[in-house]
Order: sequence, then C-alpha cells, then structure tokens
Amino acid sequence: MSDREIVYACRYYAPGSRKSYSNLYLIHPDGTGRKQLTQARADDTEPQWSPDGKWIAFWRGTRDLMALSLRTGATKRLYQMREFWESFHWQDNEWLRLEESEKQHRLISVTTGQSKPVPPLPQPDPMKLTLGKHSLTLFNPDNTEVGLPKLTVDGKPLLLQLASEAQRWLQRTPPHYFELKTIPRDFKTILICGYHGGSSMGHWFGALQVDVTTGKTTNFFEFGTLCLAPDSKRYVTSYFRDLAPLGDKQVWVQSLRVGRLDKPGSQEIVKGLAFVQGCDWRGGKRI
Repeated sequence: MSDREIVYACRYYAPGSRKSYSNLYLIHPDGTGRKQLTQARADDTEPQWSPDGKWIAFWRGTRDLMALSLRTGATKRLYQMREFWESFHWQDNEWLRLEESEKQHRLISVTTGQSKPVPPLPQPDPMKLTLGKHSLTLFNPDNTEVGLPKLTVDGKPLLLQLASEAQRWLQRTPPHYFELKTIPRDFKTILICGYHGGSSMGHWFGALQVDVTTGKTTNFFEFGTLCLAPDSKRYVTSYFRDLAPLGDKQVWVQSLRVGRLDKPGSQEIVKGLAFVQGCDWRGGKRI
C-alpha cells in the first residue's frame, strides 16, 4: 500500500528566536515532501484529516474551529467557542462532532457551516474492551502495589509475560494511569498504555503490546499523540525529553517519528520541533 501524507502542527525550534506561531505542515512518512499549509498570527493546532482526505479540521488560537480545503488551500472558520477549545472528531466526510461541554456535543457541517446541538455520546470505559467475542478488563494497582496492572480475559486472569524493558517501564510509571486500547482490525493484540512523563506543556505515554491469547508482550514504545497508518501497522507520534533555550524561555524540543507496531524502535523524520501540537496520518486512525 502506498504511503499517505501526514499532517502535523508545530513550531520549529531556533535558538534565540522570538515568538513564533504553530502552523500546519504536510510530510510523507519517509520524511520527504514537507510542505507548509498555514501561516497565521495565531497557533494552529490539533489537525485531523476528514475520512475522504479532502479536508483538515484544526483549532486556530483557543476558540476557532477551522477547516482547510486540500483542493483549494483555503481555510474557513466553522465555529467559535465561548472560552477554550475542546476535543472534536470527524463523524463522516461532512460532519464534525465537537465535544462542546460534558452535557452537550455539537455537529458542524464542514461544507455549509451549519451546526446543531446533540446529546453527548456514551464514554467508553478505558479499563474495559470488547475484542471480538472476548471481554477484557484492566485493574490498576492500588497504592500499596508496585506499578503492575492486572488483566483479565473473560473474567480469567491473564499472566503478563514482561520483557526487561517493559518491567523497567512499569516500575517507574505511577499507578492509576493505565488504560486499554485496541488496534483496528486486530482481534489478538491490545495496547496497555500508561502515563510516562510530562509537565504543563504536554505529556507522553509508554505502551505495551500484549497478545491476549498468551499474555506475551511483543513491543514497547513511547508516544505523545498516537496515529496509525491506513494499514494499522505503522504509526506516527512525537514526544519530548529534552529542554533547550528558545529566546528567554526553556522549551521541550521534539521530533516527529514513524515506527511499526510489530518492530521495536522508530525513525525520526522531522527534528528540531518545539511545541508539537497534534499530528494525524491520512486515511489512518487516531488512538
């Protein structure tokens, strides 16, 4: 399957530089073909492809929900929040679902701008999954236990067979931060994700891949935003570890990375980024 484009939002890091803004960029998964999409005097963040790849929705500043047409390159404002932006996702090629508040969501048409309030969707339990015919439940450790979660499949305990790298990660990950995630079209493998580090500027997680038939962990990787490729085998992410000076401030310097779920490690495709604020793989799925 041919590669699709990745969209990401960031500021580029330059020591001693003055205030800059987060813009949207396109890039191929091998790091070629980088193209800047937006250039506004406000931060453009949290981009998401429409399912048909014709639009990219994103936030501009703290209040304006925007849409970028990939056909014309033009942007338009779809909706303005009263206070601060919230999460949204594409419902189909036409409608965006905005989580306007805990009690109300809003559907917004990307073509006409029409909007209408709708009831919120039920929130899935992050500690439970249905995988094919099986039900999985994750139990976080309590305050007296070392950070190892417990997993049951159809009510029966599944013994996790941890590699040494996974054991070290679980030892240093605070309890009560684990959750379950499923990989699309995969009825055998799950991700156990746990909070790994961060600050008020952002965070990143560690993830264990677990075979639910054997309990064997097959891979460990770290991620900030995790977006899968259309084949659900590759992923794009960014996370931060290093502080560096930017003007009169200290910022987290990040890189955009692409990896495979069936292999350890990932490849850096863009480096020298400050404040990466979202990425998405065209035709893929956000996790």
